[in-house]
Amino acid sequence: STLIIIPIASLFNYSVHADRIALLALSGLLFGSAIYSFAFLISVLFSERSKTYFVAAGAIIASYVLNIVGSLKESLHPLQSISIFNYFDATNAIVNGTISTAAIVVCLVVTAASTALAVVIFTKRDIQV
Repeated sequence: STLIIIPIASLFNYSVHADRIALLALSGLLFGSAIYSFAFLISVLFSERSKTYFVAAGAIIASYVLNIVGSLKESLHPLQSISIFNYFDATNAIVNGTISTAAIVVCLVVTAASTALAVVIFTKRDIQV
């Protein structure tokens, strides 16, 4: 848990700002919500569990790879903006006490769009009994 930071930091006489821990938790919640809602959308699209796992995990891994590749070379930097991992910045939350507006907007849009699309697809799905 994130809260374990507080007692560990006190052992080393390091002050921890509770507001920054809260920002980190909020950032993680936004990021997690985007990932979970995307996985929910994928699960609605495929009826087989193995396909769902494969596509969802593949897309998340591909997003992570895009973020890494985009950080390696300046000409590939635009690839990072495609990756959801680019919008989770724990260092910025802890060190500077901020979450970028872009991160909030992107995570909320991905969450809302994925969830809404999944609900629409699911309600129109012909489920066999």
